Amino acid sequence: MNVARWLVAFALICTGCQEPPPFDEAGGRPSGSEAMPRPADVDRTASNRNRQPKVGDREEGASVESNAAPEATATEVAAGGSIGGRVRLQSSELDECSGLGFSVRRPHYVWAHNDSGDQARWLSFDSRNGELAGSCQLKGAEAVDWEDMTIMPFASQKAGSQVADDEHHRGAQVDRSSLGPNDNLLVAADCGDNSRSRRLITLYACVEPDPRLETRVPPSRWASLQVRYPDGPMDCEAVWYDEQQDVIRLLGKQVTPWASVVEIPAGRLRERLKDALAAEQNKDRTSDVAQQPTEARLITKLSLPLATAADRDPESGDVWVVSYWQAWRLSASFFDDVQSHPDRRRGVAQAMTFTPEAFPLPPWKQIEAVAVDQHSNLWISSEGESPPLGLLRIKGRP
Repeated sequence: MNVARWLVAFALICTGCQEPPPFDEAGGRPSGSEAMPRPADVDRTASNRNRQPKVGDREEGASVESNAAPEATATEVAAGGSIGGRVRLQSSELDECSGLGFSVRRPHYVWAHNDSGDQARWLSFDSRNGELAGSCQLKGAEAVDWEDMTIMPFASQKAGSQVADDEHHRGAQVDRSSLGPNDNLLVAADCGDNSRSRRLITLYACVEPDPRLETRVPPSRWASLQVRYPDGPMDCEAVWYDEQQDVIRLLGKQVTPWASVVEIPAGRLRERLKDALAAEQNKDRTSDVAQQPTEARLITKLSLPLATAADRDPESGDVWVVSYWQAWRLSASFFDDVQSHPDRRRGVAQAMTFTPEAFPLPPWKQIEAVAVDQHSNLWISSEGESPPLGLLRIKGRP
């Protein structure tokens, strides 16, 4: 049975493992697409994965090329969607893009991170031309298998959450000199588990820095949260923050149904970071004591095979999930209906019959990253050195 399952998975994956088509500078524009602004010509960033990126660093003798690709090629146009614009993320250090998130501080910039094998860091790029802009490294943190990221506010917008946070830290001297209600947290999910053997997974968080700078975050300025799944280990590559419920949700990666959706209170991660900041100011190291794992709660199960990334549109509340070959849209009301059902078991059973809207993706190599920008636009990226960043046009959406 296991062999049969993996043969099916391999066949499905192969449908989405083609290399991205070459840039078509002269190709026609598909119906309904828009050209992206054409930036000035730039050099490709010279770097290697074993050293820190230097903003503005350039390779000696590198040829100058245009990085923008305003039009989609014919092979990228699918029945339900097309690529309306594309750039290359210009860094050889990003060769297995596994997470994307648009900066809140500077919305034209996008954060990205590698899959397993890299340092605990994000790289930032200008989404208008793909140029490497900066980085954010968590000094002393691990990166076993970072699979996705999300961005959430430092101060919860959900009624009652801030009261609980304040009570938790009553009497503690929390350093707020550089923090405020408008600050946001970069969150990385170290949750990859192909062998399904990890007893605990880890979430990392730090305050989002200026994406145009190289930032090194000391251990006293970042936090980690260990999480245990309710039904034992599972592979996971899709994570998002739900602002309405103030929770972080994780969707399992399964070859066949059903994939579990679990959640944890986002306030737990904020508490960890506030404890670290308080300890730094008070020269107290009690926060270094081993933490008790946070138990995730099962929300529902979905028939979404091989989910590789997810993000939530803060404007509409819709959640977008991608696999190697498809994108799915979960409407804003879906999770509300599941959680508000008077009989939780029946609510979960009803959700398991739900079929989300599905849209085809371009035939890029292993699409494993998705992000929604401030205008509710959907962007995707894939594996490979200097991977493409594409704006996905969905028919029926403005």
